[in-house]
Amino acid sequence: MSDRPRRLRGFSYKGQYRYFVTVCTHERVPVFEDAVHASWVMTQIQQLFGPKHFAVIAYCVMPDHVHLLLEGLNADADLRATMHSWKQKTGFTWSRRSRSRLWQEGFYDYVLRDYDSVPGVMRYIVDNPVRRGLSSPESPYPFVGSSGYARAELDKSSATWRPTCRFIDATKRSS
Repeated sequence: MSDRPRRLRGFSYKGQYRYFVTVCTHERVPVFEDAVHASWVMTQIQQLFGPKHFAVIAYCVMPDHVHLLLEGLNADADLRATMHSWKQKTGFTWSRRSRSRLWQEGFYDYVLRDYDSVPGVMRYIVDNPVRRGLSSPESPYPFVGSSGYARAELDKSSATWRPTCRFIDATKRSS
């Protein structure tokens, strides 16, 4: 049996939806502790999602995982295909350079509902390094960004949000 996270049964993952996504490194190896590697994966986020019809509302590259808040911009936005493409492209480039695997199989997702606070999810993502002790509110974490918001706008979001229990259980080693 695979450890791959399950998708929502009967949901197409296509169209104008918002998703909170977490992608973990293979065996949770902290490859993005290295600023060069973290900066590289940030560039890959910025380059791939736009052409695939996704806005990257917020992202954070942690040492052993990446959080993304994505929004499908039209009916052609396909989360499963886009995540597969992004992981395949970055994983292939990584393996050619390092001779090691970059990503765990699959990814964790949460489809935002109407009652979910987008600013709250943004705040959750931006605060992840603070919760892990990697930065403080006075010393912002450098590997956070957005395709539509300036860093100052991400930092001033004050709403709160927590991922579902399923997500917390699946990634209990991190926030």
